[in-house]
Amino acid sequence: MVNSNSTETSENRTGIYADIQNLQDISREVLVVLIRRWPDNVPPPGKLNLYVRADHADLWRVWASHEFSDIEVVVKGVQHYTLSATKNAADMAIAVDAISDFNHDRVNHVAVVSDDSDFISLYAKLAEEVNGLDLTYSNGNIPFLWVFTDRMGTRSALLQEFFPGEYIHVVDHRLFHQVERDRRRAEAEAEARSVARSRNAQDRVEKGTAEAEDATAVAEVSVEPPAPAQVQAESPPLEPEPDDSRRAPEPEPEVVEDRPLISEAQREASETERIAIQLIREMPVGKFKSMDCQDIIRTNFPNHHLANAGGAVFGTIFRREVLPFMEKRGVKDLPGQSPRQYEMTLQAKSSLTRA
Repeated sequence: MVNSNSTETSENRTGIYADIQNLQDISREVLVVLIRRWPDNVPPPGKLNLYVRADHADLWRVWASHEFSDIEVVVKGVQHYTLSATKNAADMAIAVDAISDFNHDRVNHVAVVSDDSDFISLYAKLAEEVNGLDLTYSNGNIPFLWVFTDRMGTRSALLQEFFPGEYIHVVDHRLFHQVERDRRRAEAEAEARSVARSRNAQDRVEKGTAEAEDATAVAEVSVEPPAPAQVQAESPPLEPEPDDSRRAPEPEPEVVEDRPLISEAQREASETERIAIQLIREMPVGKFKSMDCQDIIRTNFPNHHLANAGGAVFGTIFRREVLPFMEKRGVKDLPGQSPRQYEMTLQAKSSLTRA
């Protein structure tokens, strides 16, 4: 039997078990919002288990490993025979893996992400592991969290009525874009603090060097000169000063104008390519419009002319200057749509890893 009330250590972590087929088209948004805004009363996530269609396993592995690089990611493909059989297979795999990880101390807490109502037995089994066969009083110590989405009509009325509320967490997937903006802002602030620390360290080094040079100069000035008699005895006879009027004038040093190492056009192209790479890094996989990128540009490149461009002007400049760099890395242009749309692909995300 495992005691879930043991003192939390670095090994105390939550395993997330997400039924991707149940979450359907909002699965990525739900996972991002859940993990970026993790509940304070639950141990931090350390393992993310995704149960997906078998033919989509590699795609999900690439995305999740890139999006949650600080969490262990396990992707399991579920064979897609019939809808009901596949549904049951995913539910059984989640229950078996969760109990196995818990009993082998790979995780200390279990979080199931699904709007399905078939995980009551998993909760009961975890309660049995903690409290024995007496399930009368849980006292809030069952290491279990059931994560639902905010979709209408997806949860069982009986489940909402009878299941303890302290073990339920609802995710609003519509907060996805706000969470992403907060993350980008935090990363920009962290980078600014890092630059400031580097500059302060450099200033301290330069200040210390200057103080050392001043101390050396003071020490040299403080040395007492020899006695006057000794100076007269050792000093050589004075020679007549040369007539400067007869000396040929020395040529003046040639003034070489500073020339830029790169042209202005090359500098602009380099910054534009950095913008394209930043967009590939931060934009989620899937379709997007050019204006979806402006917040990222304003946050990371506030002095670029695209940061303050608006409307059709932004879209035109984006398509002419930034899109070619993104297309080289795998971003797709989707013509024939109004407004014009593009697609962020896993190939584009992977290009950053290869680089």
